[in-house]
Amino acid sequence: LVDQQCAPTDSVEQAAADLGGRVDIDDSLTVVQSVFDDENVAVVVEEGDVTGVISKIDVIEYLATKH
Repeated sequence: LVDQQCAPTDSVEQAAADLGGRVDIDDSLTVVQSVFDDENVAVVVEEGDVTGVISKIDVIEYLATKH
């Protein structure tokens, strides 16, 4: 909407972007970290379904609890 590539009356399908930053439920944190090089979040996919979204702060908080 901000850059006028779609209008408020457009369907979600018209406005939606391809899902980037996908990671599998079994991927390592190294894979997740590599997604952060290009994306703001990692989208966790399990058996074709989105099951979660991981941000950089989520990884930092997780690692902080491991010590």
